[in-house]
Formats: sequence, structure tokens, C-alpha cells
Amino acid sequence: MTPSYSSGGNSKGTRRDSTGDAFNRLADLRVQSNESKARREEQKQAKSARACMEMLKADGISMQDPIYHTILRMFRDGYLCEFFIEDCTTPEGRMYFIQLHGAPDLTPDPLLFAPPPPPTCSGHVEGWYKRFSPHDDDGSDGANGGADGAAMF
Repeated sequence: MTPSYSSGGNSKGTRRDSTGDAFNRLADLRVQSNESKARREEQKQAKSARACMEMLKADGISMQDPIYHTILRMFRDGYLCEFFIEDCTTPEGRMYFIQLHGAPDLTPDPLLFAPPPPPTCSGHVEGWYKRFSPHDDDGSDGANGGADGAAMF
């Protein structure tokens, strides 16, 4: 008597089915992963500088306001955008947030609006621009980063 062995047809079919199931599961995981990435990107966009600026536009701040571009620079920091969107629910709260976190940046650079030196200046530009830079109470120019040589601690 010879032992009877199965031809394996049943096991091959089972293997084929499990392989197909595995491919289907992988395809489903890929779709879920792509959907998850899209959701994360959507959330990231919602917390972007553009979303923050749209909120400020709704509060009445336009591109013509001097503070607009300074605020835009402030929102380069993604963490500030995230906290701004989540924590600042009123226009007053948003302005307080901007004053608190953007205070150093809210004062425009005085040299940005200074007139150009006269054409006869012949290289002595420091004195010309010094007239337009911020000064301390004692008249020194320590307010502009210590350009007068004074130590800033």
C-alpha cells in the first residue's frame, strides 16, 4: 500500500488567496497612508502663516497697514502660527499676541525709510544715517545695537 499524498492543489489555492489578500491589505494601507498624509498637510496649511494672515484681514488689517509685513515675518515661525490660531479667539486677543510676541519686530527699521545720502557725501555715510537711527536718552546710539562701541549687556 502506498501512502496517498495530496496533490497540493488545495494548498496552492490557499497560498494564492492569502497572497491576494496580502496585496489587498497593502493597497488599503497605502490608501490610508495617503489619506493620512493629505489630512496632515491640510492641517499644516490650516495652521500656516496664510491662515493667520486671513484671520488678521478679517480683523481689518490690510496690506497697506505698516504692521502687516512685520506680522508676516513674525508668522514664519510655525509654532507662533499654531498658538495664534488655537489661542487667539478674539481680535483683541490677536492684537495682544502680536504685541507680546512681535514687539521687537513691530518697530520698523528707521534706515529703511531714511532718505538716501546726498550725492556729494563722498563716502561719509555713517554720519548721514546716524541722524535717522534711534538714540538713547543720553544721546549715544546704543539703541541701534551698540554701534558707538558701548558694551551692550
